[in-house]
Amino acid sequence: FVVLGSFIYQSQVGDEHSSENITNYYCPMHPQVTSTKPSVCPICQMDLVKKNETPSSEMMVLTLSEAQQVVAKIRNSPAIRMDLPLRFTVNGLVTWNENSKKIISARIMGRIEKVYQYSIGSPISQGTMLYKIYSDEFIQAQLELISAMNTGNTSAITSVRKKILRMGVTQSVIDRIAANKEVEEYLDISSPYNGVITNNNAVEGQYVEEGYTLFEVADLSMVQVIAQVFPSQINKISTNSNATISVNGDENTIKARVAFIYPETDPNTKLVKVRLDVPNRNHSLKINMNVFVNFTSTAQNVIVVPNSAIVVKGTKSLVWLKRGKDAYFPNIVIVGSQNDEFTEIISGVTLKDTIAFDGTYLLDSEAQLKWGEYQNSLHKTENINIEPISEESGNSETALKDKEVGSKIFNKFCPILGEEIDEKVPTVKYKGKNIGFCCKGCDKKFLSNPELYLKNLSTDGSKFIGTIVE
Repeated sequence: FVVLGSFIYQSQVGDEHSSENITNYYCPMHPQVTSTKPSVCPICQMDLVKKNETPSSEMMVLTLSEAQQVVAKIRNSPAIRMDLPLRFTVNGLVTWNENSKKIISARIMGRIEKVYQYSIGSPISQGTMLYKIYSDEFIQAQLELISAMNTGNTSAITSVRKKILRMGVTQSVIDRIAANKEVEEYLDISSPYNGVITNNNAVEGQYVEEGYTLFEVADLSMVQVIAQVFPSQINKISTNSNATISVNGDENTIKARVAFIYPETDPNTKLVKVRLDVPNRNHSLKINMNVFVNFTSTAQNVIVVPNSAIVVKGTKSLVWLKRGKDAYFPNIVIVGSQNDEFTEIISGVTLKDTIAFDGTYLLDSEAQLKWGEYQNSLHKTENINIEPISEESGNSETALKDKEVGSKIFNKFCPILGEEIDEKVPTVKYKGKNIGFCCKGCDKKFLSNPELYLKNLSTDGSKFIGTIVE
C-alpha cells in the first residue's frame, strides 16, 4: 500500500474539483473516521485533514498505467456464464423414523409371570423371547385342541389351531401341544419385529387385558434427520434431493434423501425444517445426535465473477469494472449464490464487462482516501425494477433498473413464504408495484418467476392466499 501510494493515482475528477467543495475532514490512517470540522482521530489521535467532497458516481474513476497495475498486482477477468455448483451445510438432529415404530400388545388376557427383556434401548430381533404369561384362555384353547384331535374332527382341529395362532402362539408350539396332547401351563411370547425397545410397560405379576401395550419397538436401521434450513436456501432443495450426513470429528459421510419439506417456518428460529431419510446400517447415528447436513445443487446458466472481485461495503456489494486500458470505476452489484470460487451476479455486471479480481482492496483503499465512504454516492440498486420481457426478444435475462427509494410497499405478506414483510428487506418493483418480502432470498426467488408468485397474493396485496406452493 505504501508503494502504491507513491504512484499518486490520477483521477478523472479533474483538477478543477481538487480545490473546490472542500467540506469535510478525515483520518488518513482510518478513512472511516470523518468530521465536518477540524478534530482528532479517536483511534490513532492524528489530526484530521481536509478531504474533497465525494464526487458523483459518473466522475468516480481511478486511472492507472500498465506499470502501476503490475506493481499493484491487479488482475482482471471477464464475467462468464456457467452452471454454478453449490454446496451448503446446515445443522440437523437425528430422530426416530416414525414409520419404523411398532407396538407389541397382549394378544390374550392373563397374568405376566416373567419378563425377559427389561432395558429400554436393548436390541431385539424377530423371535427374541419377551415375556411368559399364564392365561385361562390359552389353557381352555389347548383342551379344545386335544379334544378335537381325540374325536378326529378335522374342521374343529383347524378352527382351534387358528384360534391359538391368533393368541400369538407360534406354529412350532401348537405342533408340540398337538404331538404331546398335554396342556402347557405357561405361554412364552416372542418378538415379531427387529429393532430396539423404546418403551417397556411389562411388569412381572401384572394382570393384562387383551390389547394392552407391553412394549414399543423401533427399527434403527433407518432413521430420520431434521435439518434447519435458511429461507434463502430452501429454493435450492426439493423432495428427493440428495444430501450427505456427517458428524463432527468423523470424516465418513452417510448418503441421505430429502423426504419432506415442511410448509412453514419455525416461529422462533425463522428457519425451515427439512426431513431426510438416512440409512443407519451400523447404528452409528444415535437418536438426538447433532449432525451436519450437506446439500449440493446447481444454479443453472448464471453470470459469475471470482469471489475476490466482490468488495463488501456495509450493506452493499460492489465490483471494480475496467474500461479501456487504464480506467477502473466501482459499480454496485446484487449477488446471489456463492461457492468456494465464484459468486453469482444478479445485476450490475454483463458478459461484456471486465472485472478486477486481484488487488481490489488497493483500489478500495485509494477510493476511500480520495472520496471517503464513496459507496454512498453510487447508484442504489438494492431495489430492483423489472421490465417485462417481450416474447419477441427471446432474451432470458430480465432488464434491471434503479428504483426510487422510499416508495410505498404494495403487499403486507411475502409472496414466497406468506410471512409478514420486513421493511428493511430490499423490495422489487414490478409493473409499477413495489413488492416487499419477509427475508433476503425471497426477492431472488421472486425474480425467477414474478407472475407465478404474484398469484400467492390477493389483488390488493393485503392477504396471502397461497395459490402457488412449492
